[in-house]
Amino acid sequence: MPSHQPPAARALDTLASLQAQLSETQSTLAAPVGKICALERLSELGGLAREHEAIKHEVRMLRNMIGKGREAEWEEEAGSEGDEDETRSVAIVTVGDDGDAREERGAC
Repeated sequence: MPSHQPPAARALDTLASLQAQLSETQSTLAAPVGKICALERLSELGGLAREHEAIKHEVRMLRNMIGKGREAEWEEEAGSEGDEDETRSVAIVTVGDDGDAREERGAC
């Protein structure tokens, strides 16, 4: 049965049908797109969480290094206090006319 509609009317019917299909397709895709966006946000948060953990690890390492540096500094200070007198004294060895060596200690 041939259609007796003018071409303009058939074009309008076709356009209306295509618009209905497009609207239905958009509605069908809206839910998955929303889920994809939510997953992307979670992924970004996961990346931020990993970055936060990495920063916390670096801070712990730096604190540990600072602590070890302070300990070494304290040990160095404690060790150098006892050696202070020894580093300031000088032993002078001289050989006399008789060939015997004599040691004299003096302070600098």
